[in-house]
Amino acid sequence: MYDFLSIGEMLIDFTPQIVDNRKVTYVPNPGGAPANVACALAKLGTKAAFCGKVGDDAFGQLCISALSECGADTTFVALSEQPTSLACVHIDRDGDRSFTFYRNATADTQLNETDVAALPFADPRPSSAFHLAFPFGEGGRAERGRMRDGVQFQSGIGPIQRRNR
Repeated sequence: MYDFLSIGEMLIDFTPQIVDNRKVTYVPNPGGAPANVACALAKLGTKAAFCGKVGDDAFGQLCISALSECGADTTFVALSEQPTSLACVHIDRDGDRSFTFYRNATADTQLNETDVAALPFADPRPSSAFHLAFPFGEGGRAERGRMRDGVQFQSGIGPIQRRNR
């Protein structure tokens, strides 16, 4: 069982490498808020796992490797025939970031109810938590389906709530 389960996107952020105040090249870095949260907590010693989809491509393998290296469990990461999502990070003169996303029919946007059906939500410990980054592709049916199993989904970080049956 896990102390923390993060569900949602994982993608590649292409971040500019800056040398002498000039953007020289873009470097691929695994990212995505749910994956980042799972990694950060795993590095702090929490038994954390990530559930999501990445492409069965070089970027997807980079994502899975990053999760493993930080200690997050990758049991619930599915490979997809769709490509891994990409984002280009832009930095303005003031150092503020903006993003251009490439997520049209990509792996993480295909996460659905079937992908989360076997997730271990049964642990009622108050310390168990999850992070759900976005509604599933099928109109949120995954959320409502899991409610019938006594689990209340919350958007963002929060405790797993068990309902009395």
